[in-house]
Amino acid sequence: MGCTFSAIWDCRNKLVCKGERIDLGRVLTKISSTVQDMLHHMVSSRSNTRVGDASQVQVHLQTHVVLFVDAFWGEGVMGAAMIKVENAREDWYLNSCQCSAGSALEAELKAIRFALEWALQNNWTEISILYDSQVVVNALQKRNCIPSWPLTSLSLSFEES
Repeated sequence: MGCTFSAIWDCRNKLVCKGERIDLGRVLTKISSTVQDMLHHMVSSRSNTRVGDASQVQVHLQTHVVLFVDAFWGEGVMGAAMIKVENAREDWYLNSCQCSAGSALEAELKAIRFALEWALQNNWTEISILYDSQVVVNALQKRNCIPSWPLTSLSLSFEES
């Protein structure tokens, strides 16, 4: 997922900041190559393990809609990117946002909130969200507040939704 988001942010910056055209085929090839390199590195560090083709790595989810979500934070500004994939089709949809955030943890929480709002706006009732912030995922799964006092009201807002 990180390889995909890295490529998306790189493309976004080239397009928005430099006005460059994006070659989607080249981007997909770069993502595939990066994933292959990562898998090779991960597997080669373990003995008696064979490197497989990245296309064989699968996640089995029970929902029709899958959202990949990631956040970035720096100097009081956060950005979030989301990719929506439908299991029955090979369509991808992208969405992003930017707003203020006081910490990286707040950015992570706001990214999930934005993804859930996107799902609600589009009436996606059964979704799986793939996310990389263990602190946020654990708190939401247990229906607890994020372990940060300044984020208590934002954490509680998930209960209201």
